[in-house]
Amino acid sequence: MPTKRNLEQIKQREFLKLAELAELAGVRYSTIKYYSELGLLPYEQRGDRLAKYYPRAEATRRLKEILKLRKQGKTLTDIISHFKGRGVKKEINLDIKGEKVSLQAHDEKSIAYMEWIIGLDNFKEVIAEVIIAIRKREGIKK
Repeated sequence: MPTKRNLEQIKQREFLKLAELAELAGVRYSTIKYYSELGLLPYEQRGDRLAKYYPRAEATRRLKEILKLRKQGKTLTDIISHFKGRGVKKEINLDIKGEKVSLQAHDEKSIAYMEWIIGLDNFKEVIAEVIIAIRKREGIKK
């Protein structure tokens, strides 16, 4: 079983686990999870279980900015609007089975994956299957 990293070790890492980011920023685990679900914090998913890893420098900078905006009385809707489009390098809007879907890429690797998927003959079916799988996993009904 891996040992828990101390704060000094966490500060030295390039990527952090959710709990490590929460500890470093001095906020609750649920705060990081919630802001991640809203798309406000950058992360990568890795491994078979698709664990989230946050780029320490960017995620802590973004989190400080979110907390500052909250202190200024901004609503989450205001904050989401504030960040919307920032950092998005490529966006494609699609209509898949009557549903509007937006694909966004934030870095060159994501753009390459996006272009590969769109290059598939059946890319809309592939995306539709991903949406169905996510909904099933999250218990979301259309």
